[in-house]
Amino acid sequence: MPLVSSPIPNLIGGMSQQPASMRLPNMCDRMENAWPSVVSGLQKRPPTRHVANLSQLFDKGTAGHIIDRDDGYRYLVLVKNGSISVINLLTGAIEPVSYPVGTSYLSTGGQQAVDTFRFATLGDYTFIVNRTVVTQAGAISESAGPVPGQTRIDPTSQCTFYVTQAAYNTYYSCYINGNLQAAYLTPAGNGTGTTTNSYTGEVLNASDPCPDTSTIARKLRDQLNSHGFGTYLDGSSVTVNNFNPAWTASSQGGNGDKMLRVFITDVQSFSDLPPTMFDGRIVRVAADMTTQDDDYYVVYKQGVWIETLGWGQGEGLNLASMPHALIRNANGTWTFTTHAWEGRQVGDSSSSKTPSFVGFPINDIFTFTNRLGILADENVILSEAGNYENFYRTTCAQLLDSDPIDIAALHNNVDVLYHAVPYNRDFLLMSEKDQFRLTYQNYVGQKTTRIEYTASFNVSTRVPPRNVANSVYFVDDRNDYQWAKIYEFHPSDNATTDDADEITAPIPEVIPNNVDFFAATNRCQCAVAHSQTNPTWLYVNKFYWTNEQKALNSWGVWKFADCTDIHWADFSGNFLYMIVERNGSTFLEKVRVDEQVWDTDEDFEVMLDRRVEIAGPFTYHPIGDYSILTLPYPTSVTPDVILRDVAHGITGLRPATKLLSPTTVQVEGDLTGYSITVGIPYTMAYEFSTIYMRQRQAYTGTYQIIQDGRLQLRYLTLEYHDTSYFTVTVTLPGRAPFVTTFSGQVLGSDNVLGRQPVSTGKLRIPIMSENYKASIVVTNDTPFPCAFGSSEWQGIYHPKSVTRVQ
Repeated sequence: MPLVSSPIPNLIGGMSQQPASMRLPNMCDRMENAWPSVVSGLQKRPPTRHVANLSQLFDKGTAGHIIDRDDGYRYLVLVKNGSISVINLLTGAIEPVSYPVGTSYLSTGGQQAVDTFRFATLGDYTFIVNRTVVTQAGAISESAGPVPGQTRIDPTSQCTFYVTQAAYNTYYSCYINGNLQAAYLTPAGNGTGTTTNSYTGEVLNASDPCPDTSTIARKLRDQLNSHGFGTYLDGSSVTVNNFNPAWTASSQGGNGDKMLRVFITDVQSFSDLPPTMFDGRIVRVAADMTTQDDDYYVVYKQGVWIETLGWGQGEGLNLASMPHALIRNANGTWTFTTHAWEGRQVGDSSSSKTPSFVGFPINDIFTFTNRLGILADENVILSEAGNYENFYRTTCAQLLDSDPIDIAALHNNVDVLYHAVPYNRDFLLMSEKDQFRLTYQNYVGQKTTRIEYTASFNVSTRVPPRNVANSVYFVDDRNDYQWAKIYEFHPSDNATTDDADEITAPIPEVIPNNVDFFAATNRCQCAVAHSQTNPTWLYVNKFYWTNEQKALNSWGVWKFADCTDIHWADFSGNFLYMIVERNGSTFLEKVRVDEQVWDTDEDFEVMLDRRVEIAGPFTYHPIGDYSILTLPYPTSVTPDVILRDVAHGITGLRPATKLLSPTTVQVEGDLTGYSITVGIPYTMAYEFSTIYMRQRQAYTGTYQIIQDGRLQLRYLTLEYHDTSYFTVTVTLPGRAPFVTTFSGQVLGSDNVLGRQPVSTGKLRIPIMSENYKASIVVTNDTPFPCAFGSSEWQGIYHPKSVTRVQ
């Protein structure tokens, strides 16, 4: 066969550990410090920008949370064992935090903070959950006033006789402990004769009018008093106030004993209660067997019966064991303190039960349809609608749609719930092995909300999943694993279940276990993972969706020089914020990860980590012709300096530098009149996969390599744009590497002395080797940009037979 060539449509497919013969043509062996863009192709990754020196060191596995309300309100909350730091992301300033109740809730109990703390922000309040603290509840004694503003009297010391109706010739009698203590006989009402009360001896004329109910009650009260009982008279009722709880009481009163009723602590229905009573009288109203209502308690207060708490049933949540609040104050300071969680206000331990999170650590906190949600053990607990502080019922007289919700996720396994993530209109609940949906019909209420099993995937208990568009990304990582996996959870074609795809499938042995944070953003269509095994690396996934199809799933590695550890990173807007430890100090840095559209008419972005623009001051030394710059941060690596002549619009001067001290740099020449950019250099590297002859399959539309014959590569042509510098190193067995360097200088272009050129074109690199023997690596170790679209190889192919197309 004569000379052949074939294009590689782009270089953005990312790393793959599959055999080279099984990969897509645009995948590679290695991709470091690169940014695969569907807009501008393969580029050198954006640099980190220095934001601020932080005044304290952070522990490995620090927990972080971004509060991103608007352009002027962006803060980073970092929590480690025993302390909180609040950092203004706009200025890098560390905000003052006060601790009026101390910091004991911030103890990690020997775990790393990233495993310990979870966050939820509502307005100026950020709830912080310590997953090692077991929540507690405690009884509130009646002497402590379980219901503020209520007078309450022990109902077991009260016995009330209630005259409901007055009638002629009716005998009203009160019995205590089986003994008749008071009795009254109303007149006969027949107009003639007399009637004698056999108990009191009182003689009544038959012609006397029938007394009213309050008169009868007063007659009974007088007799009870005469027997040594203390009483209250309230209209038609008389209450014995020194009743012994061991005593019994009964009454007789005509019409089937309905005209005189007696109750101590309970009544059958609300209509059995007298209309007037002394303040503080507590009565339990029994449940109606024809409805689903529970028993409930009422207390008489200022002329009305109102629902209340059962006697001795006061309960409050132990504030020290509950989630605490980090509050932004009006003066710009912050306060970390306990929150005012409400206790039981009505009912008792049976009708208004203790929330099921009591006695267990809280694993996550979230908001859902105007409710605050908590995960503990196997249960999901949602607060009262519109009242995030209340997890008890507000009334036991009826079941309200706004009442708190407490339901368990039940399946074949024991499923302790660790994560709650928004998912379409529902919430996705994740245990270590199973996934559930918290779903509802029409509205969220006790009768309409349920938990449905939906899938079974292994999920890391320590790394919170991330919601991206209509998918949820989660990490599968455990201590006994060697390599971590990352999945994308999404609805399946079957409406009753969900599915997840492994996005790390091309690189199953790249991300080590011990993943401590994972972040993702839909705006930049990017995700990053960090493992404590390689503390100075970020594993970066670039994805792209179109027409409900994932067109790009590209993995690469970002490596950071002059770095000890990356403690935390997350996205806000189009920036990736990072807390980086360098040489014993901690710094806030950010990376702009938006798509970079190439335009050679604009100044290029200087590719230096820890990048900062320095306005001065500097000292120029004419003897020796050098200037001394002071850096805003210490470093052990000699930084690069890029100058821009503002007056003449010349960018790209790169004078020689020398590190004199951790914060002092000697720069060649006089820097007067220049805009100065300083930073740490880093190297981009892209290693091509082995190049094969491929043939399109007629029926499947896929490409398959042709294994028969010999492919002798001659050249590789790279299409570049918006590019100033790169090198291509070709390594062959038994030969010294051959390096082709592109410096941006193109014959015939408008080159200006001192300006770093930015060019667009193509470069042909000689290979001269059999395909599987050549290693081809593209690198850029300068502060200047490079971007690649497609490439094409050329070679001579010698077949040994004719291949039949299937």
